[in-house]
Amino acid sequence: MKRILISTIYIIIAISNILAQSVIEKYPVIIDTDCAPDDLRAICLFAAIKEVDILAITISDGALAPEEGLVKVNQLLTQIYPEKISIAAGRKLETTPPPWREYCQKIPWGNKPDAGNITDLNAAGLIINKINTAGEPVIFICMGSLTNLYDAYIKSPETIMKIKKVIWYNDEINPPAGPNYMRDKQAADFILSTNLIIDIISNLTKDEAYFDEILLENIEKITTPYAKSIAESHRTTVLYERVTNGHLQIWDDLIPVYLLYPELFDMEPVLFKPNISINIDYSIEEVISKMIRIIAQKYSLEKNIVFESFPADPEFFRSDVKEYMGKIISKYGKEEWKICVLTNEIHGHLGIYSIIGAKMGLKAREIFKAGIDQIKVYSYAGNIQPLSCMNDGIQVSTGSTLGRGTITVFNDSIFQPKALFIFNNKKIEICLKENYKKQIEADINQGIIKYGNLTSGYWKLIRKLGLKYWKEWDRNFIFNIKNLKKDL
Repeated sequence: MKRILISTIYIIIAISNILAQSVIEKYPVIIDTDCAPDDLRAICLFAAIKEVDILAITISDGALAPEEGLVKVNQLLTQIYPEKISIAAGRKLETTPPPWREYCQKIPWGNKPDAGNITDLNAAGLIINKINTAGEPVIFICMGSLTNLYDAYIKSPETIMKIKKVIWYNDEINPPAGPNYMRDKQAADFILSTNLIIDIISNLTKDEAYFDEILLENIEKITTPYAKSIAESHRTTVLYERVTNGHLQIWDDLIPVYLLYPELFDMEPVLFKPNISINIDYSIEEVISKMIRIIAQKYSLEKNIVFESFPADPEFFRSDVKEYMGKIISKYGKEEWKICVLTNEIHGHLGIYSIIGAKMGLKAREIFKAGIDQIKVYSYAGNIQPLSCMNDGIQVSTGSTLGRGTITVFNDSIFQPKALFIFNNKKIEICLKENYKKQIEADINQGIIKYGNLTSGYWKLIRKLGLKYWKEWDRNFIFNIKNLKKDL
């Protein structure tokens, strides 16, 4: 009964994960902050996310004056971020400061010496510099007014239009409203009139969206420097009073959660401005749960359909697999482990060419930096076993399935352990190297001679060989990879 249950579990996992977006994405970001307490929490969250590359932090005029905020951010980074991050102050606005500035000035962000992060550039200059030198499109995180982005745009519009996406916290967009909008209405109206992709996040004034004492106590149980910085600042008299009286809400700290888990937010495009979207709902319970996990650095970026994270308990695996589980994961990573487990369960046995196909498809995705179901595949493995088993591994590892019409299996050519992968008009051909192919053929032939074809002894050998190749054959070395330019 236990075997049947475990087998059923893995079949479910296999089906649910075929469509999962499993390639871990890197997020190069520039953070723009006006240095309110929720910004402190948000910066700690961003710093805790290993996949986020903070290129720079700029300070706008808002909860604090830019020069005041510069000191606060510098002190915080000394405590939570071991690497240097360039920071710069923006333009001081010639308007009345918000009424909460005096209160924000009293909130400590850290007590260590400066980290030497302050640059000679102003905010606009630093934004332009980091976008131009990033090497890939940058996500601009705005947790205050849009002043600094506006100033950078006026200086270099062609640079700012390279931004992949702007994520801005603001209360409302129909019509625009809220402190971040009103702080610099001119800048906001201008940026909103451009063709930049802008995702607007709001807490929608949900009753449950409070940073309360229960949340603070949960954070205090965590031992990371991010948790410590949040806890220490929020236990000070000036801020703790607002925690207990229900004044502090979860505002800008929604943005790091949205960046990692956009599926938790229901986004709706703005009428007549499809480049701008705003959330119309979100699950505050799940958001708070993700916040805790991020601060503790126990979050998972596996985009599974059913499971929060892929089962990793060795007790769920058969003894021969369990023996090598740690070594396989250590050598090839959790992604290959997951794909090969799913491949074997769907394939019906621990095979050889199905493992080859799984490794091949993952290698193609890594080359393209592509997610699941983003690649078109043409397989030369045909429909005759054992070579055709490779098609199962390719389907699991790429999400390119027969049902979706994104894999084609050639049956009118010479069958080979080879496939053509196409992504964004780029084409690569991946083929198992000849010496590995010959080793498989020799090992299988020896098995047939010893055990007969398709006997129980034969299948035991195939399982043993499949596990051996899984453990020993590195996807980075077993394939010949060729870039192609000609059309099919």
